[in-house]
Amino acid sequence: MSVALRFINVIIPIENIERCKSVGGFDGIKEMQKDYIGGKVYFDDFLYRDSAMNPIDAEGIVKFWEKAGLELFETINGEKHWKDLCVVEDLFGGPTLPCDWLEMNQENGFVCAHLKGKPQCSIVGAV
Repeated sequence: MSVALRFINVIIPIENIERCKSVGGFDGIKEMQKDYIGGKVYFDDFLYRDSAMNPIDAEGIVKFWEKAGLELFETINGEKHWKDLCVVEDLFGGPTLPCDWLEMNQENGFVCAHLKGKPQCSIVGAV
């Protein structure tokens, strides 16, 4: 599957969210975000996407996940990369830093993202 992108997106593999015991893993974050699912929050079988309309709100989402235990960055060959999550701007060309586990594509006029190596099927969050 693929998640449609909108504005500024924070994308996290669900397997990484499962490690975040302070939020109760994936089931816990779904419960915490239940009022936003189908709006700013979407997920497929592999990825969770939370979106913001401005950089300040996106930074707040990233800081939330950092406090929950995700590692934001790693250095690969001297270059800073996203590690456990990835910030993606749909209108400005994709990830704000390299993100080796995420692939971008366009489907039916929507900019989408999917987990590298996993099948792409229907788009989740295309409105």
